[in-house]
Amino acid sequence: MSNTAPGFNHITLNTVRPIKTRIGSFEGQLIGGRLEGSGFTEKPDDWRYLSGMTFSYQPRWVPGLVLGFTRSLQLYSSHIKRISDYIPFFKGFTSKSNEPGQTQTDQLASIYSRWLWKDANAEIYLEYSRGDHSVNLRDYTLEPEHTRASKNFDNE
Repeated sequence: MSNTAPGFNHITLNTVRPIKTRIGSFEGQLIGGRLEGSGFTEKPDDWRYLSGMTFSYQPRWVPGLVLGFTRSLQLYSSHIKRISDYIPFFKGFTSKSNEPGQTQTDQLASIYSRWLWKDANAEIYLEYSRGDHSVNLRDYTLEPEHTRASKNFDNE
């Protein structure tokens, strides 16, 4: 999603400022919405349901550090069968099969950290994400690179 595409019908629930506690600050957002087809694909333009969430934590004792988690899921409307399909955040991260076409839900999950040093005008950002369900914990452990995503920073 970017600022070059039109908006879409959605609902969101989010913090408007960090929630401060004795151990640090927390922020979060949940979103659910309807994505329409572009009309430029060979597939039928069945609309998709998008749900996503992000949560971040800023430890009180490490200034500038942010730890976070994101997860988004997409499901074609023809595969929505029950109300829990609209709020899939609490479903597991594993699926009976990770073969294409066997899982009805597309998932992207990531963990990230950002460490900002204001005095040095510098920051470090790390993120690890997966674009597919694992079959089980063993599958994830043996093949953690399956559908992973990374970003290379170079001088090109």
